[in-house]
Amino acid sequence: MENVIRMLDEEQAQALRNEIIEKGVMPYIKAVFERFPKFNSATLLVAQYWDDEADDAVHQEVIFSALNTPNLKSAFETYTDENMEAKDSINSPEDLPSTVVDWGFDDGLERSLWDNWCDNGDAITAFAAFCKEGANQWQDIGEAYSPYAVFRRQGKDVEMVVIGEMIRPWLDGVQPSWQSRYG
Repeated sequence: MENVIRMLDEEQAQALRNEIIEKGVMPYIKAVFERFPKFNSATLLVAQYWDDEADDAVHQEVIFSALNTPNLKSAFETYTDENMEAKDSINSPEDLPSTVVDWGFDDGLERSLWDNWCDNGDAITAFAAFCKEGANQWQDIGEAYSPYAVFRRQGKDVEMVVIGEMIRPWLDGVQPSWQSRYG
């Protein structure tokens, strides 16, 4: 806690979260809902852990569901580190694809999400406070990730409800560690 440098105050950090959601997450979820009309909801999950090049990167996953609210227990039991290709029959019945974000579509469906989510930059400043302490890249999704928001289909619109708890408020608006080291 003593090495924490805050770049943004609480209001600015919230504005950054809103911008990341608006520019990247929401367009992605809308595109998936359009492509797969049987999906009715999605949950954005966030986790902070070292992964290759940054010791404080904030990562995201999105769980989609045919239910009005994704059943995270089912998703977490289904998607383990060794079994990310599994089919979650509660959230993704019938002919729907796997419910996790890594589908690897080659038509740019995931571009809005990836282009607007900087694991090693703004995502740290915006979402680190909502992440569990001590997560790592070898944990299952349910161990490492925390839910931030639920998105629900509302006709042609999508409603977002923030459900995440600020677990580590001292990190709200934090400067990424690489910036304090390298300026």
